[in-house]
Formats: sequence, structure tokens, C-alpha cells
Amino acid sequence: MTEHHNKPNIEPDILRGPVREFVDGTEPIHSNLKEIREAIDKIDSELVNLLSERMKLVVDATRFKRDTNEVIAPERQQQVIDSARENALIDSALPDGFPSLVTRIYGVMTSGYIALQLKAFKKTKPVEDISE
Repeated sequence: MTEHHNKPNIEPDILRGPVREFVDGTEPIHSNLKEIREAIDKIDSELVNLLSERMKLVVDATRFKRDTNEVIAPERQQQVIDSARENALIDSALPDGFPSLVTRIYGVMTSGYIALQLKAFKKTKPVEDISE
């Protein structure tokens, strides 16, 4: 039996009840797709706010870096990615591929933040009296 339908790109009815059920013990969270999408949209908004706060901290960190090598800091980048992966492993109820997804997201994210931090670094200058 095929599940392919002749109507491509058709959005599901977001108010209807489930048309499939989990067979692996996964617990349902909401009763319709509308509720799920609203919850996802709320999380997305919160994520963007958190990413904005993270960006402010990343920019502020430039004040403590002497040169672009210290901005790039590959060991720190790897530490951040590894820590995110470890956090992703904590919830065993998530799909097996979730830690790999988090690792890829954090790889892209840290690269993007470093690029923006390098731009911010160009807008700084050394302080007059640096104590070693």
C-alpha cells in the first residue's frame, strides 16, 4: 500500500485529529496540528530572543581578545559544540539522530557567531594600559 498521493504540496488540516499513531511508545503532546504549530512558533520566538542575547555576549567578549586568533579560538568552538552534543544526549526519549542534529546546528551557529564577532572586533581598539 502506497502513501503517495496525487496532490503534491497540500497542507494538512491543522484542526483535525491525528490520522496516524506512534508505535514506539512516543507520547502525544497536543491534540491537533494547530496547537503543535503554535507551540513551535512560541519556541522559535524564544530561540531567536536567546540567540540575540547570546550575540550580545559574543560581541562583548571581543573586548577581552587581543587579536583575531583569540576571536576564532577553535578549542573554545569545539568545547561549545561538544557541550551542546552532551546536553542533547541527556533526553533519551528523543530520536537517535537528535545529538547529530544539535552538533550540526551548533557547528553552523558557532561559525556564524565567529564571523559576526570578527566584524565586531574590527570596531574595537586596544585599551591604553593593558596589565599582563
